[in-house]
Amino acid sequence: MLERRRNQETDRLLSKEQALVLPFNAVGIADIPFVGGKNASLGEMIQELRPKGVKVPTGFATTAYADRYFITTAGLEARLRKIFAGLDVEDVDNLRQCSKQARSLMLEITFPLDLQEVIARSYQALCQEYG
Repeated sequence: MLERRRNQETDRLLSKEQALVLPFNAVGIADIPFVGGKNASLGEMIQELRPKGVKVPTGFATTAYADRYFITTAGLEARLRKIFAGLDVEDVDNLRQCSKQARSLMLEITFPLDLQEVIARSYQALCQEYG
């Protein structure tokens, strides 16, 4: 029984590690590495406050894996590393310039179609839920 529970927990974590999108009601504070602090907090509020009658709107988060997937699929990693190689976080002008270059690079890349589709499906499901 314990082994089965351990396998289910491992499967759940692996699926979260490789998810492109996760609904807020499926995440909590333990999922910060997957969805970031704000998204994990929203999930935590849904899980903790809804049962007490507090209306917390739902939604979904794109994951850290989705970010890595985008960067890898688009072949951006080497180019981003080059931009940030000279980063000096103490120099605001340098930080601004590196950020501008990275933002421009990411905006000129075509967003992966499969990632677009997953996000669009999640948004459509959210629209259906709220009418």
